[in-house]
Amino acid sequence: MLSYKGPLKKQISCLITKCEDLIQLRLYDKDTLNGAKFTLTSCFEGWNGKTDETEKELDALVSGLIEEIDNEAIG
Repeated sequence: MLSYKGPLKKQISCLITKCEDLIQLRLYDKDTLNGAKFTLTSCFEGWNGKTDETEKELDALVSGLIEEIDNEAIG
């Protein structure tokens, strides 16, 4: 459905967006967390559930900055 190019493309795109929004809302429901997470990671691009290298690099940078601030405050 994501690659559909026919006359109903706009309507299908809107429906897909609504489905994504509903699934995202369900992530906050404690009873449906695993099902919603599975659906997002399996069916929607960008929801892989894995930390990419950019996030790891940013985490390391932030940790380094916090450590430098702590060292400045102490020393």
